[in-house]
This record gives sequence, structure tokens and C-alpha cells, in this order.
Amino acid sequence: AVQNLKEFNVSVMRSAKGVELSAIESPKTDCWLDFEQKYCQGRGSKKNSPEGLINLSRELDPKMPREMKNKLVSDARLAYEILGGYGVPRIDFLADMQKGEIWLNEVNATPGSFSYYLWAAKQQENGFVWLINHLVDEGLSIPSQHFNNDPVPKMAMIFDR
Repeated sequence: AVQNLKEFNVSVMRSAKGVELSAIESPKTDCWLDFEQKYCQGRGSKKNSPEGLINLSRELDPKMPREMKNKLVSDARLAYEILGGYGVPRIDFLADMQKGEIWLNEVNATPGSFSYYLWAAKQQENGFVWLINHLVDEGLSIPSQHFNNDPVPKMAMIFDR
């Protein structure tokens, strides 16, 4: 068990400047949310919980050791490139604050609200419409042949494609 575990999240996008990162956030919570607490609030949930992700407070641009931040930025860019580098995925990291270690936890390919709040925190002048326009323009710029190459081996397919 990691006694000093902390979560960090960042969104990534491709632009004319190259791969860009949003502001970094660290959710503030005293507990880990299970699936029902995180996603099923307001749907007749019987558990008492902190109302899921929507009401979770966040620390934007949290203080963290420079080496840890450099690794987070480097690993987020690397993961984005390895996975194809389209859209605005949110990449979640877990860190041991005592040892200064950080690990990539998961990539949320289509996070809720496209992680707009992380981009707004970094670039106040760009609104939600700007982000949606960026995604539409990016999608239209990708040649359709790019999507004809299914990376899943035929033996691994459950359904015909």
C-alpha cells in the first residue's frame, strides 16, 4: 500500500505548436470513490457519498517536486504519441509523494466535458466553443484512410468488423 498516494490529471492535445498540455489538477478527497459513487449519483443511488466527480474539489497546478512534474509531462506526451495522438484525452497519474515516484494510471480517451476545465485553467481566452471547434477541425483534417487500419488482430476480435 502507498501511504502518501496522490492523484494528478492532465489533458493533452495536438496543435500547430505541437503536443500541448493543459493545467495539471489534483483531486482533493479523503477517500477513493467506487464506481457507484463516481458515476451513479442522482440515479437512485443508496450509498452516502460525496456526490461523485461533479462536486469533487480540485487543486489546479498543485505543488509537486520539479522532477515529478517533469516526469508527468514527459510521460503524458509519450503516452499521447504512442496511442496515436488525437483528441483531448485526460491522462491520470498516481504518485507516492514521500518517495517522489509517479506512475501513469489510465488514459481517459473521451473524458467528461473533454477536460474543458483544465484547458480553461491554462488558457482563459479560449472557451468551450474553441475546444469543440479544435476537435472538429482536427477530425476533419485526418485522412479517412487512417481509420481503415484496425490495430486489433483478427484472432482477437469478438465481433465481425
